[in-house]
Amino acid sequence: MHKSKKIAVIKIGSSVLAPRGRINNSVIKNIARQLTEAKKAGWNICMVSSGAIAAGIKILGFKKYPVNVSRLQAAASAGQIFLMEKYARSFSRCKTKISQILLTWDDFHWRSRYLNAKHTIQALWQHGIIPIINENDTISTEEIKFGDNDKLSALAAGLLDAGKLILLSDVNGIYNDKGEIIKELDFKNVYPVREYPAANREVVSYSTDTGPNTRREFSNGIYYGKDYRNKQVYTRGGIKSKIEAAKMAAFAGIEVFIASGNSKSAVLEIISGKNPGTRFIANFRIPAKKLWIAFARRPKGELIVDKGAENALVNKKSSLLSVGIKDAKGEFEAKDTVYIKNDKGEIIGAGTIKFSFPEMRNNLGRKLPKEVIHRDEMLIF
Repeated sequence: MHKSKKIAVIKIGSSVLAPRGRINNSVIKNIARQLTEAKKAGWNICMVSSGAIAAGIKILGFKKYPVNVSRLQAAASAGQIFLMEKYARSFSRCKTKISQILLTWDDFHWRSRYLNAKHTIQALWQHGIIPIINENDTISTEEIKFGDNDKLSALAAGLLDAGKLILLSDVNGIYNDKGEIIKELDFKNVYPVREYPAANREVVSYSTDTGPNTRREFSNGIYYGKDYRNKQVYTRGGIKSKIEAAKMAAFAGIEVFIASGNSKSAVLEIISGKNPGTRFIANFRIPAKKLWIAFARRPKGELIVDKGAENALVNKKSSLLSVGIKDAKGEFEAKDTVYIKNDKGEIIGAGTIKFSFPEMRNNLGRKLPKEVIHRDEMLIF
């Protein structure tokens, strides 16, 4: 189901903004021009931008990408203001106002903060401002980090009820094993969402440099280009995380595009109905609350269900009862989100549990069924 609302989230990664760890001014000028034109065409635009850590590494004079968390956070702190100055200058030339929003996973985990973020962005749109979102790397810890801005952009697209999510990368799209761009991918009936469909075994992604020193590695049916001449890596994510983000957005009925961030017109082509890269077809329309439960909240544990419960959940869309649960793991409280796994260890869903971990352990094996997760508080992938 495709949305008609003229709302688009555009994500631009470090591979485009800072391919060798240095901010590319021409890329920022190009994106400012395109987003300004999209805004003039009546679109509400929200941008998710990487690049702060890459900029900060240069500012602080680090010789390589830091492993230490405090050094990473220092780079983010120094680089964020530098990056926003670059954006402010370029958007100002286009007579467009921007704002900055820094988010952590906690801002999505707690529903009140989740809705506050939405209302803030909507207020900015009313004043003609394009918000630029980034993960708050300065204060994020390992437990609350998104891991990459692809997931953050998918969460933002779902939050804003966007019609399109545009992931700008250093490649023109996703390629097959013949080096041809795959124009469309359909995730309909692909379960579970976090696994790769067997039909996509030949999906290939090439790095920008495909010379003799570039090697392709095969993982989960996806090829990843790796340039071994460039010893410094300033990016996170890659094609794998973009496909995962596309699947998340597909559940919200959002069209997703992977296109070149170096293109002079990719964003404008997409909002006008063209496809300059790879388009992911959205065949789902899941209620916003279920999307929040399954993707925005941090799961605190997991329930392992038997085959009968799995079939009932997948086919009958029923609630999860205690009689079908084989085991429980984690440190969760009542009303936390937990993963639901089958007896093979595969994630088949996520939901809001009614019991704490100790209470759940006491209910295992009982013949009298108790409703553990209501079907309205659960998303089965």
